[in-house]
Amino acid sequence: MASSKEYLDFILGQLSELEDITYRAMMGEFIIYCRGKIIVKDISRFARNTVDLLQNVRKLKALGIETQFLTVNMTSMGNSEFVLTIFGALAQEESANTSKRVKFGKKLNAEKGRVPNIVYGYDKTIGDYFNLEINKEESKIVKQIYK
Repeated sequence: MASSKEYLDFILGQLSELEDITYRAMMGEFIIYCRGKIIVKDISRFARNTVDLLQNVRKLKALGIETQFLTVNMTSMGNSEFVLTIFGALAQEESANTSKRVKFGKKLNAEKGRVPNIVYGYDKTIGDYFNLEINKEESKIVKQIYK
């Protein structure tokens, strides 16, 4: 799946020599079809958890559509559901760990007094991690929200 139209255009450019390539916005992203297959970079981009993965693969199999996962070099038609479940569980755990690391980093930055990159109603000076200045235009909208 491609996460943006620009990335999709890049991928389609790389595959321009092949025939029968189409794409469709689906599941919040772009899905690339090539010769009756759905091509997905990673299992974690195809489903949020193992249950969703198996449900999606079963639905596509029922329609006769094969799913190819590039990072693990496997297809939904050629591998058992047990193998898909294992890789799906690994992808789900990796996603959960990434989320924990991001939350920890944000918490640590907050404890050190560092502010986020974008705070509506304020401007941040480049290189200054601790101070914000009020943005006059955006502050009018913030004040209107809290009236």
